[in-house]
Amino acid sequence: MVVHLTERQASILRCVTEWIAEHGEAPSVRETGERVGLSSTSSVAYQLRRMERPG
Repeated sequence: MVVHLTERQASILRCVTEWIAEHGEAPSVRETGERVGLSSTSSVAYQLRRMERPG
């Protein structure tokens, strides 16, 4: 199954991957939002849920 990510979702995925490489654990929703330019934690959580559904 091919999963197509939006530009924002790809940015969040890059952020999470880089953060894990730097810190050894996943970033919080707030930390993710700060790095990708989203001030609303609910917006970050929404994007993460959308990415999680297809795998």
